[in-house]
Amino acid sequence: MKTTLRALAVLAVICACGTASAGIPNEELMCLEPHGELDRFRYLRSAALDITGTVPPAEWNSELVELEDVPEAWIDELLDSPEFTERVVRWHRSLVWNNLSLVRLFAVRTLVRQTGGIYYSSGARAVLYRGSNTRCNDVPVSYNNDGSIATDANGLEGYRWVQPHWLPPGQEVKVCAFDAQDFDLSASGNECAAEAGLTDAGCGCGPNMIYCSPRELETEILESFVEDLNMRVRRIIDQDRPYTELFTSTKAYMNGPIVRYWKSLATFAGGVRNTPVPVQLESLPDLDSWQSDDWVEVDLPAGHAGILTSPAWLLRFQTN
Repeated sequence: MKTTLRALAVLAVICACGTASAGIPNEELMCLEPHGELDRFRYLRSAALDITGTVPPAEWNSELVELEDVPEAWIDELLDSPEFTERVVRWHRSLVWNNLSLVRLFAVRTLVRQTGGIYYSSGARAVLYRGSNTRCNDVPVSYNNDGSIATDANGLEGYRWVQPHWLPPGQEVKVCAFDAQDFDLSASGNECAAEAGLTDAGCGCGPNMIYCSPRELETEILESFVEDLNMRVRRIIDQDRPYTELFTSTKAYMNGPIVRYWKSLATFAGGVRNTPVPVQLESLPDLDSWQSDDWVEVDLPAGHAGILTSPAWLLRFQTN
């Protein structure tokens, strides 16, 4: 293996140096003089591979037998193809490296998990609610005379049926009653939509659990931020717009997970802090968390600068 690698390294150096000279050992391993102009068949194949990453259609080669040169219309067709657009998108991904798989958006206390078909907070928030890092009982919730949630001798409550924001309408799930609280303000006066609500036992996850989410939604949001950047590149190529718009445009793309993040999840500090929210909430499209395949083009406020202020760029190169 080492011998092979050494030979390849020598070959790479020799090839980088230009034309072979007579009398040099191993001359057969050196790069030959480049051929002149490619014949029309090789030119078509080379152009198709460069532009689309695929070989040209077989019928083109058949037609080319009767032609003296590759028609410009064929090159235009390659440049207008979706394969060319995706090739440009992939190239930009290699430039900006918009991989957010290791980013943590959510505060741990906003996360809910499922065990035995019941959603609940674990860790510190479970201790806050139940005195220990455990789930509630698998029985319907009951209430005390004053309307507070009743618990058993172990401090465990029952569950409520809830329509969570990350599932389509009609898909209710069991949620531990303390987590399912939907107050705007706790009895102690804390806003449940703010960070103070995360350490207040009188605050739950809000209506439809909009202040909490499973880890899977965090992954969807990050993947959606990446796709937003990809779509900005596609827009420029497909609409033949000036390339400078990639760094100046205030156009962006949002789907349901992104909309939910800006509306109710970005205010909680997790691995990153996105406050103040860099979008106008009233201008966000009417999409729900589960609508990950529905995309809407939106206008961002002045001051945005294309991909340089996109979440995929800023989270990839995050600083304080």
